[in-house]
Amino acid sequence: MTPRVASPDQIEAREIEIIQAAAQLVEKEGVNGLTIDKVVAVVPYSKGTVYNHFSSKEDLLIALCIYKLNTLSGMFARAKAFNGSTRERLVAFHMAYFLYALLSPGQAMAVLYTKTPEIECKASECRMARLTSIDGELLSMVVEVMAEAQANQEVHLPPHLNLQQVAFGNWSIAFGTIALLNSHLDPCPVSQGLLIDREYFNNVNALLDGYGFQPLSPVFDFQHCIERLLKEVFAEEVALLAQRGRTLMI
Repeated sequence: MTPRVASPDQIEAREIEIIQAAAQLVEKEGVNGLTIDKVVAVVPYSKGTVYNHFSSKEDLLIALCIYKLNTLSGMFARAKAFNGSTRERLVAFHMAYFLYALLSPGQAMAVLYTKTPEIECKASECRMARLTSIDGELLSMVVEVMAEAQANQEVHLPPHLNLQQVAFGNWSIAFGTIALLNSHLDPCPVSQGLLIDREYFNNVNALLDGYGFQPLSPVFDFQHCIERLLKEVFAEEVALLAQRGRTLMI
């Protein structure tokens, strides 16, 4: 009897199923808890089948990050298309990243592991290339809105700063705030009593004010912007959080 050959759609569906199983493990046990054996234990496929899709645990981790960053890319696209000022759209990017991190906290932190030589040398070249490509797509969307702000004279950057540096500054403040105020970490004295929802956007507005993105906080109707974003752009993500008993407190 001739062995049945899976169709491309079946192969893709199987791969996504394996990635989703890995995602659940990362959320439950962290990146260090991800192993091929644990994935095999929760999917209806043999270890050989899993290895047919992923050459190593590291390759699977990269595939997982690509899968989740594709979700974030879609959220960024909605943020970029938001009918608002350039500053409002920059806040929308931050809201997208914040909601993404709340919905998938383990995977949001896992991206740092993908930048280490230990991961890169064990992952497939095509997946590493795709991961780099998605990073570039996310950066390009943010830089495009910042360039529009410059063209509209809604920000005047000093000569020593370019848009890539400003975009990096925005990512740094977002990632750092989430990492330091993550509820899974033991609080250090400086972070005790701080609410991640509030401090995240306090830092975002302070950063945008510091770079000079207009309108500045004293005249920027931040609450109205947030209300519109949660209703018009990210209602689906807000509903998912509500299903988990999580209410935003911004």
